[in-house]
Amino acid sequence: MVLLTELVADENVIDCKEHYFLSGKELKLEKPVLSITRVSDTEYMIETKTLAKQVWLSTEIEGVFSDNYFDLIPGRPKRIQFFERKDGALVTGVTGSMDARSMYDFMKR
Repeated sequence: MVLLTELVADENVIDCKEHYFLSGKELKLEKPVLSITRVSDTEYMIETKTLAKQVWLSTEIEGVFSDNYFDLIPGRPKRIQFFERKDGALVTGVTGSMDARSMYDFMKR
């Protein structure tokens, strides 16, 4: 069970926090299927149908994500931006593949 709170101003979500009523160890996580869709040169939409704790994004190339290591709630897609680093500057778009993992992938079974 999770409590999701949002701070909204002028119909825009300013901040969002999750509160779990169990510790991370006690959560019974299922393997999430993370879907990544390119929205524009710099934006990607990430979705799941099951809770994905501590989603970690990576690419083959050096760059910066607008957010990383976040929880993804089912039915609440998250929009992420990525900027590639070339010659010390940030440029738009990803030229390689993007990978997403979650806490489930790193748990001892």
